[in-house]
Amino acid sequence: MRISVISDRDGLLSAALEWKRLLEKSSCNAVSLTPEWIAAWWDNFGADNRMHIAAVHDRDGLVGVAPMMEVVANYRRVPVRKIVIMANGHTPAAE
Repeated sequence: MRISVISDRDGLLSAALEWKRLLEKSSCNAVSLTPEWIAAWWDNFGADNRMHIAAVHDRDGLVGVAPMMEVVANYRRVPVRKIVIMANGHTPAAE
């Protein structure tokens, strides 16, 4: 297995075809999990953060995607960077 990180919109769109093929095989093929939705969400809500989408491949291709982002938060008044799921109050729930 190999894990890579998609860190920009171009990388996201480059992975789109393989990502959509993976979703077609999934029992959770929701529109909010598509690369197009994630790209649109990022364009509208991701400005102050860094894209950090984990893509997991085995020898047959893409087997998993975790749309995450790096954010800066405060922990006891100390700024820290953390990786969180790419979501906010406008994000539909997904399994």
